[in-house]
Amino acid sequence: MRFAIPRECHVPAGAICVRDRQSSAIAYAYTTADGQPAALVFAGKSLKPAWRFRFASTTAREKRVRAFFAAIQRVEQARRDKRAERSAWVNPYKAGDVFSTCWGYDQTNREYFQVTEVRGKHLIVRRIRSGYVETQWLAGVATPLPGDFIGQPQRVLAQPGGFRAPGNKQWASYDAPKMVAGVPTYAASHVSSYH
Repeated sequence: MRFAIPRECHVPAGAICVRDRQSSAIAYAYTTADGQPAALVFAGKSLKPAWRFRFASTTAREKRVRAFFAAIQRVEQARRDKRAERSAWVNPYKAGDVFSTCWGYDQTNREYFQVTEVRGKHLIVRRIRSGYVETQWLAGVATPLPGDFIGQPQRVLAQPGGFRAPGNKQWASYDAPKMVAGVPTYAASHVSSYH
């Protein structure tokens, strides 16, 4: 069982609350028992102070609090911008598009996925086989084989550049095909393994 200490427990008696009107930031200004100006600040819904400091002067305290307010305003504006950008983003992918992951520790693994259906900002994808040509000992190149399915259909959220692959959650990037005589062809990608 987790126990959360409310904000009020962190705030000294007699502290003056200063709220930023352009963000969720709140500061509490107070004087320590030995007469030094001090402040503690909160951002968002946090129950713990972002910081608590003593200052050489009230001017230094005010400057630090204003800088904190400005920083929180920038962070919150960036979040709003990102949210608006995400909601305005239009899914450009279509059935047949191929995506690939690249991952591994001491080796390079590749997995390929093909879009079988588009549902708004979501894709129904299936894992596909890859062709492999060994170019040296324990290493080679792989190319996707569209239509050669080995996995069950799974729903993923489309994002700019790709999606989080089902299962291992690696980033799957869009593989743009090169059209050769009207047929989409895919570049070979390096793979390796160490046994």
